[in-house]
Amino acid sequence: MFTPMRRATISPRLLGPSALLLLAACSKDPPPPAPEAASAASTAAPAPSATTPAPSEATPAPAPTPETTAAAAPEKPKNIVRSSRPTPIEWCQAPIAKLGWEGHDEGDLVEACKMLEVREWVMIGCPQNGRRENNKHLGRYDRALPGGGSMATDDELSAADLGSSDAVIISLRPGTKAKPAFTYRPFEHPEWIKDETFTVELPESASGLEDRLFNGGAWPSFEPRDTSRCEEMAAAAKQEAAAKAEAAAKAQAEEDAKILPDVEGISAAPADEAFAPEKEVLVTGSGAVGCKTKVLESWFWMRCEGKVKITGVDIEKGRRQTQTKASAEEGVGKLVVPYVEGTDFRAKITFEGGEKFLKLRWPKGKRPFQVGTIGETR
Repeated sequence: MFTPMRRATISPRLLGPSALLLLAACSKDPPPPAPEAASAASTAAPAPSATTPAPSEATPAPAPTPETTAAAAPEKPKNIVRSSRPTPIEWCQAPIAKLGWEGHDEGDLVEACKMLEVREWVMIGCPQNGRRENNKHLGRYDRALPGGGSMATDDELSAADLGSSDAVIISLRPGTKAKPAFTYRPFEHPEWIKDETFTVELPESASGLEDRLFNGGAWPSFEPRDTSRCEEMAAAAKQEAAAKAEAAAKAQAEEDAKILPDVEGISAAPADEAFAPEKEVLVTGSGAVGCKTKVLESWFWMRCEGKVKITGVDIEKGRRQTQTKASAEEGVGKLVVPYVEGTDFRAKITFEGGEKFLKLRWPKGKRPFQVGTIGETR
């Protein structure tokens, strides 16, 4: 008869530390198996079934917003000039349109309101005479009401020569709808007001000035005018502008030529030899006329020679009472002048073949890296 052997068990308390380590190393129990990747995947994301819809069915994609789907309406191209207000000379040269019938009616003179056109600008004026065709009389002229435009200046009115005491100027932009009115007082009832009103319009949807409307309809026809008067006016204006510029320059020269008091609190100007070891400072253009420029303490020093023959160094602005020294001898130009905060100095350097201008400036604050310039203009 076979009798199975019992497995011996040994209490860990009866073993020493070395024996315990040996038993652990010799253990034949296999390590627990690692979970399979497919199993983990199926646990994390179960396959869709009849009762579990697919993600695309369970969560539909959000519908695009109207801003992303609605295409912006293409803006109509606009070929519309945006220019500055015309000059009086331009109004003088502008073509003219009559806004009504003119002539004689039963022996009386009938005049019409008139309009001038310069680019996208128009000017409308009405005559003092209130008589119109079909024996209609508005009375004595009173005044214009801009109605979305602006009143013409005296210079503009004189140049336009519309035969009216005032006029309205309108700038046409997309969306403009001006309604200028010209009022009259009936002779028999001066307390009443009669008016002649026009509508000048450029729709918001306009693609060009060809879309302009006058009184809701076609744009008036314009005719050229005699511009000989304008040429005389232009010559007179040019002469007047030149005279004003000359007077202004003369007044400025007189102001610049005023002698300034000496700078207080600075030592006397160093001798030329003291400037010799100093480095040159930046004066743009100095090399073109052979000028060396240096600053020592509170003094600017310049010496020009070699490249051109200097014939004069004339102080035009910023001369100090006794501290400014300038000379031109034997083709050499020299200058010594205080250079301190607030300096605004100009001198004309004359040489054989031309002239240039030295300008020194030191605005309020730290001394600038560029001390000055020598150039063609004052």
